[in-house]
Amino acid sequence: MNRQELYSITLITFVSITSIFVSYQFFAINQNLKSTSNNETSNFSYTIVTTSFPVYSITKELVKETGIQVKLLLKPGMNAHFYEPKFSDIRIADKSRIVITTNKYFEIWAEKLAQALDRNKAKSFDASAYVEMLCEKNDEITYDVSEQKNECNLDPHVWLSPKNGLLIAKGIRDLLKTEFPSYSEKIEMNYQRILAELKKIDSNYENILANCENKNVFVYHKALGYLEAHYNIKQVPILNNFVPEGEPSTGHVELIIKQLKRINASHILMEPYLNQKSIEYLKDHGITPLSFDTMEVYYKEDVDNNITYTQKLEYNLVQLTKALKCVKNE
Repeated sequence: MNRQELYSITLITFVSITSIFVSYQFFAINQNLKSTSNNETSNFSYTIVTTSFPVYSITKELVKETGIQVKLLLKPGMNAHFYEPKFSDIRIADKSRIVITTNKYFEIWAEKLAQALDRNKAKSFDASAYVEMLCEKNDEITYDVSEQKNECNLDPHVWLSPKNGLLIAKGIRDLLKTEFPSYSEKIEMNYQRILAELKKIDSNYENILANCENKNVFVYHKALGYLEAHYNIKQVPILNNFVPEGEPSTGHVELIIKQLKRINASHILMEPYLNQKSIEYLKDHGITPLSFDTMEVYYKEDVDNNITYTQKLEYNLVQLTKALKCVKNE
């Protein structure tokens, strides 16, 4: 047996053992939950558990004035791209009536969470079920879902487009009316209000983004694919990733700066929690970073101040208007 064959066997063995270990962890959690559930059926703290801010906000607005409780599983400051559910998180999810995830390409742990639930108690639902996800066929895109490697990478950032927000709200509305028929009328009333808000925001995106000096919007990581598809703009990312991970090379940043100056642009959209070194480097070269909320991370102030998903969409449009030098129609 040569060295290459030995290496291949060792690698396959390691991957197999790792896969078995991860599966066993979730199996053990599931069994532990089932064994303790009989003592906890009277302690349902939350009826609905959600896994991201957009889904949390939409769900909370849909059940307003019904008494149905909604919890956001992730803590403030956490990014779902890199999150790993703890045993305590899975217990909270298991004690709920419904667990609403965003999609498995944003929350790569979502399917395992759903599998760990006691199906006699908690039902799982993918909020992106009604959304046609974009297929990115650029081989340079980095994303950690192995089943996509030889096909395409699905853009997980569905919620950043108001058009998708409409579909997400409809899907959750349908789910809630089925699960809570006694609140169906109130849920529908809330849905009609959200529907009107999102349609107005969608119209504003269409009208404003159609009248811009620039069509190229410079961003830190590749998160605006649905805005590209729906509103005829073009994102130019510093990091060609679906996740805000990694450090761009100085040469690549300098190339982006040259592109910005060539089209007389001076802004780049960046999440406020990103690497400050990159932000300062851009500032030193006359580029102004503009805060843009991808909603991958939320803050305690968002919940304390009752900031909603639709408000964040409106904020993002303001920032896009600045970055693209758009003319607002009166």
